[in-house]
Amino acid sequence: MFKFCFVLLIVGVVVADKSGRSRYSKDPIKQPYLKRHARQAPQQQPAPVQAPQPQQPVTIAVPTNMAEQCTAAECNNRGTCFGTKQSPICLCSLGYAGTRCEETYCDNARDCNGRGLCMGTSSRFTCLCNFGFTGERCDTETSTGVTVPAVSTAPTAPQQNIPSKKH
Repeated sequence: MFKFCFVLLIVGVVVADKSGRSRYSKDPIKQPYLKRHARQAPQQQPAPVQAPQPQQPVTIAVPTNMAEQCTAAECNNRGTCFGTKQSPICLCSLGYAGTRCEETYCDNARDCNGRGLCMGTSSRFTCLCNFGFTGERCDTETSTGVTVPAVSTAPTAPQQNIPSKKH
C-alpha cells in the first residue's frame, strides 16, 4: 500500500508541459516532502535472474552397439580385466603370464629337473643350472673332478725334505 501511495504522489507532482517533457512541480510545500521521501525510499534491488528449470530429467541416448566391459573370464579367471570385451587388458595374478593369462610360470622341479632355477613361462623358459649340472633342462651331470688352479701372488721357495731329528 505504501509503495502504491508513493508512486501516486510522485506521478501527481510530475506534470508535462506542452513539449511533452516532464518537470517537477515548484510548489514550495511539496518539494521538501518529495525530497524526504526520495531519501527514505528503499533502493530497489534488481530481482535475481532465475535459470529455467528443466521440466523433465535429461536423458542421454546410449547406442545399443556400445562395447561391454570385460570380466575376469576374458583373462581365463587368472587375473583382473580392464577395458572392453573387444579389447581386454589383463593384469595377471601371481604365477600367470600372457596377454590373457593363459600361461603359467615355469617350475624348477618340473622344467629344470630340480637341479636349477627356472626363469620364464612353461612354454618359453631358461634353466640356470646348479653347480655340477648342465643342459637345457639341467639333465646332464658334469664331471665332479673339476680342479681350480691356485693363484699365488708372491714367489715361494721350493720345499725340501728335511729329515726330522729324533730325540
